Amino acid sequence: MAGSTSNFGLIKPAYNEPVDVQNFNDNFDIIDGALQSAKPLMTSVTISTSDWDSTTLTCTKTIAGVTADSLMFVYPNDSSQASWLSNGVKVTTQATNSLTFSCNTIPSGSLVVQVVMFTNTRSA
Repeated sequence: MAGSTSNFGLIKPAYNEPVDVQNFNDNFDIIDGALQSAKPLMTSVTISTSDWDSTTLTCTKTIAGVTADSLMFVYPNDSSQASWLSNGVKVTTQATNSLTFSCNTIPSGSLVVQVVMFTNTRSA
């Protein structure tokens, strides 16, 4: 009797059963969908000097697709890395469609930041 995998419910025929081509195709459709949903979304954001609030030393940028619990990596591009580090820039809050950055001192020039979001919403 056929079994199934615990994570995606892929059909696993028993060793003594013939392979059903439709089950085989259905399994590949599930795998294809899972790979597509795990594909990261990437965007670039520019933080201008004028974007910073000089009182709170924060800046909020709109970034479509961000949620409060998105798994993401945020990092400066090569030309912005030294300023990012020397000014203590970091992400302090993420919310629906936005990231808030904070700094120790406002950078003297614009920063270009890469945001990589993983959007896999498959439930366990």
